[in-house]
Amino acid sequence: MSTVPATPLACVDLGTNTCHLLVATPRAGGVDVILDTCRLVRLGQGVDQDRRLHPAAKARTLQCLVEYAAAARAAGARALHLVATSAMRDAVDGPAFAAQITRETGFEARIISGEDEARLCWRSAARDFGALGRPMLVFDVGGGSTEFMWGRTATATGQMSINVGSVRLTERLLVGDPPTAAQVDAVRAHLADALTAVPALEPGGIVVGLAGTLTTLASASRGLPGHQPRVVHGATLTLPDVRAFLARVAPLSKPARLAIPALEPGREDVIVAGALVVEAVMLAAGAQQVTVGDGGVRWGLWWSLTSPAA
Repeated sequence: MSTVPATPLACVDLGTNTCHLLVATPRAGGVDVILDTCRLVRLGQGVDQDRRLHPAAKARTLQCLVEYAAAARAAGARALHLVATSAMRDAVDGPAFAAQITRETGFEARIISGEDEARLCWRSAARDFGALGRPMLVFDVGGGSTEFMWGRTATATGQMSINVGSVRLTERLLVGDPPTAAQVDAVRAHLADALTAVPALEPGGIVVGLAGTLTTLASASRGLPGHQPRVVHGATLTLPDVRAFLARVAPLSKPARLAIPALEPGREDVIVAGALVVEAVMLAAGAQQVTVGDGGVRWGLWWSLTSPAA
């Protein structure tokens, strides 16, 4: 039998665009969430081209993590865990930066594979939606990669990680402000080729989309007065919703996009690429709607540490 920590546990998901912190304590029958926050640090700035972490991106990220560590300790956390994903996987200096993070913040930092990232995402989605007992296709849109998992209830029967993400696609293909129609079409064509291995949705199954791109799209489609991930957790986003968002936002310049209340500063330049990934996944899976989840790696990591045998 696993031992459940008596004190809060801090888990960080350090991605290509975002840095999530979760501090929570397990209790009988549930979880007490103390902190669940996110900052857009853009660690992956230029990594797709240079294969190195930009000095300014490292400085932004370290400052965020120093503050996260202080907040976690103030909340009573003694164990500080961090997993880094696509940007750190791609950067030749990723391991050195992970060691620096551990030295300067106290977070136990490690770089995980795309497959391990997918497994953590599945664990999170299965906790939230697996009780329905239906086949699930789960995807998590990141800045550098998108993870896919499929199966039933607590068990994934397959997973993969594909190097398409909102930051990577923006830096490669959506270079205009706003992007041209030809650039948008080029992303759609690229995604159609890249996502051929995505399995079709099983009859009676559901597609679950995780991460900030999905919660942003859902918040915007509902006209919410800001990005409200917990409000839209479990909400449905349809293919017409995604296409209506793209039709509205893609022609706008980056500054003009910030007039949309649901769009956070730091996401305005990559949200079009992120929405195109969501559209492409739905087309590849043959799904007309997706269930939005405000979970993902940080929650999968937390569950793996507190309930390792579950």
